[in-house]
Amino acid sequence: MLSTLALLLMLAAPAQQAPASDKDDLQGLVARALAVNPLMKAADASIDEFETRVTEAKLWWVPQGKLTGLLTGMPAKYGDAVNGGTVMGEWGPFYRLEVVGGIPLFTFGKISALKELAAAGVDVARAQKTMAENEIRYLVTQAYYTRIFATGAGKLVGDGQEYLERGRKYLDKLEEEDSDDYDQIDRLRLKVYDSDIVALELEMSKNLELSTQGLCEATGLAVEALPDADHPLPKPGDETLALEPLLRLAAEHRPEMQAIGHGIAAAQAAATYETRKWYPDLALMGTYSFAQAPDVAPQSSPFAYDPYNSWFGGGGLTLSMPLEPVARAMAVDRANAKVRQLRAQRQGLYMKTSLEVRQRLLEAQNAKRMAEVSAIAAKAARGWVIAKTDMYENGLTPFKELTEALTQYYQRELQHRKALLDYRLTLAALARTCGVPIWKLTE
Repeated sequence: MLSTLALLLMLAAPAQQAPASDKDDLQGLVARALAVNPLMKAADASIDEFETRVTEAKLWWVPQGKLTGLLTGMPAKYGDAVNGGTVMGEWGPFYRLEVVGGIPLFTFGKISALKELAAAGVDVARAQKTMAENEIRYLVTQAYYTRIFATGAGKLVGDGQEYLERGRKYLDKLEEEDSDDYDQIDRLRLKVYDSDIVALELEMSKNLELSTQGLCEATGLAVEALPDADHPLPKPGDETLALEPLLRLAAEHRPEMQAIGHGIAAAQAAATYETRKWYPDLALMGTYSFAQAPDVAPQSSPFAYDPYNSWFGGGGLTLSMPLEPVARAMAVDRANAKVRQLRAQRQGLYMKTSLEVRQRLLEAQNAKRMAEVSAIAAKAARGWVIAKTDMYENGLTPFKELTEALTQYYQRELQHRKALLDYRLTLAALARTCGVPIWKLTE
C-alpha cells in the first residue's frame, strides 16, 4: 500500500551519527569569530592604551622640561641706566630662549601608586576583553547548534510533507474508486496536519537562515565554508554537573568577577595616590635662559638689569606641595568611598552569580532529563507506527489511526530533536555564566 511505502521510506533511512569532529568544528568557528570580530580589535586597542600608561609611569625618571622662545623687534637703545636713551627711528631684532627642566627624586609613594593604578587598568581592560570573548563564544555556540537542529528538522518536516502528499493521493484514489474505506473526515484531518507542517517548515527555514547568516557574519566565512550541519545533535553524555564545582569555576573564570576584582585594585591604587598627595615632591630642577638684542647696548655692570643682552643658568633641589587641605581631604574621601562601593558591588555580583549558576544548572538538568524522556517517547512512537502499519495492512485498523500514529511519530521525533537543542543551549548558557567554553563542561 502507499502508506506502507511512505512508512518504509521514513523508517529505512540510515541513522546518522554526529561526526567525531563536532567539537573541533565548534572550536574552529569560535576561534575564527574571535580572530575577526571588531570587538576583539577594540578590546586590544583598549589594552594598548592602558599599557602605555604603565610605560609612562615607569619612565617617571626621564627629565621633563619646558622650552619657551620669543622673537620680536624693538627700537635701538644706547647708554646705561644713568645716561641713555631710545632711538625710535632705528629698529632691530630681539630674541630670547629659556629652558626649565627637572627630574623627581622622591615623591613619597606617588609614582608607585601610579604604577599600580596603570597596571590595574591593564587588568581591567583584559577582563573586559574576556567578557567580549565570552559573549561571542556563546553566540557562536548558539548559532552552531541551532543550525544543526534546523537542518535536520527541516528534512524531517520535508518527509512529513511528502507523507501528506502521498496520503492525499491515496484518498483521491479511494474517492475515485468510491471505496468504502474513503472517509471525508480523513481529508479534513490531512488539511489540519498540512497547516501544522507548513508552520513548522516556516519556523525551521527561519531558524536555518538566521543561524547560518549569524555564523557567516560572526566568522567572516561564506556559507559554503561552514562545517557540515547535516548530522544529529550530540546526545547527552555522562557529564556530571555539580553545583559546588560550578560555583568555584564561575568565581575563578567569570570575566565580570575578574573585572570587578581588578577594578577594586585600581580604586585602591587611586586612593593611595590621593593620600600620598598630602606629602611634598622633592625634585632636582635646572634653568637656562639667553637673550640677545643687537641694537641694544649691553650693560657691563653685573648689578645692572639687562633683559636684552644676558644669559643665566642654574639649578638646585626644589620642594613643592600644594596647600589645599580641604580639596585633598575630599579627594581622599571620594577615593575611599569608591573602593567601598566596588567591594559592595563585588559582593552583590557574587550573590547574583551564585543564583544564576543555580538557575542555569537546574535548567540544564531539566533539559537533559527531557532529552532522555523524549528519546523514549520517540522510540515508542516509532513502535506505534510499525504496529499500526501492520494492523492497517491486515485490515484491522482504519486509515485515520495510521495517520495519527505517523503524526505522533513526527511530532515526537521533532520534540526529541528540540530537546537535544535545548540541552545544548542550556549548557551553553551555563558555560557563559561560568565564563568557560561549553566543551569544558562536556569533557
